[in-house]
Amino acid sequence: MDLIYVIFNGHFLGLILAWISQPLESILNKFLYSQHLTLHFQLSKSWSLIGQFIFAFLLIDFVQWGIHNLMHRIPWFWEFHKVHHSILQLDWLGSLRFHWVEVVIYKILQYPILMAFGFDYKVLFIIA
Repeated sequence: MDLIYVIFNGHFLGLILAWISQPLESILNKFLYSQHLTLHFQLSKSWSLIGQFIFAFLLIDFVQWGIHNLMHRIPWFWEFHKVHHSILQLDWLGSLRFHWVEVVIYKILQYPILMAFGFDYKVLFIIA
């Protein structure tokens, strides 16, 4: 069963979400990159790829920790996150057991933060 979680959540769900979210991504990018919003820090123009990688790696880890914390604290999120805690024997496959809605929540909460910092797509691709 855990292998199915890994295959679906780790590969197919990402492709499905990318396909579905493409129109929304374009709208969000226009909003984030507009001159009316000052969140975009232009890292891609001022930092080296190595500097961006180090900062993005740390930022992503912190953001994921924060989202994981929310998964335990918000009852609606916990209903999906408890699938991850249903593991009877922890191994490398079991640690990747997630409800697909949890993956969607992570993506929804992470994407605007990462895009606001303006990381080069190559950096995010390497981290992914």
